[in-house]
Amino acid sequence: IQGAGKSSEVARYTDAGYARLNRDTLGGDLASLIPKLHDLLSSGQKRVILDNTYPTQISRFPVIQMAHSHGVPVRCRYMATSIDDAYINVVHRFLERYEKLLGPEELKDLAKTDPNLPPPSAMVRWATCFEPPTEGEGFSVVDVIPFERRVDPMFTKKGLLLDVDGTIRS
Repeated sequence: IQGAGKSSEVARYTDAGYARLNRDTLGGDLASLIPKLHDLLSSGQKRVILDNTYPTQISRFPVIQMAHSHGVPVRCRYMATSIDDAYINVVHRFLERYEKLLGPEELKDLAKTDPNLPPPSAMVRWATCFEPPTEGEGFSVVDVIPFERRVDPMFTKKGLLLDVDGTIRS
């Protein structure tokens, strides 16, 4: 799902020399990545990471088929992040980039220039059609990566004080 932590995971692979295919940075849709994957594999690149959301077997099939046609096994790294944790991650993105939560009109305007800020409705659509990946689809292995919240050191030793009827509670 959007906000699952994929970009952090992908960085480990690009640092190790993998070519990265990402719809947000290249533009287009998932289908437009397949010719790019073909070009990379045809040129001899065997280490490619696709940094995208693929919620259904049908959306994953062209990638698997293209890799197999080049004799390349496909490993799936499934980020098992709940929608609630993904919402929190996306809210953190809003706050880091814009120092506030964004309203519907602001999100609509920013969608043209910042594809990493999905509206909640897009995340709900993704979650409702999601089909967990399986080796039966053609993956050589499916690694399930459990979500682990990383705590920003800036947020330690902080407190919240509430004034309830003139009584301070912590």
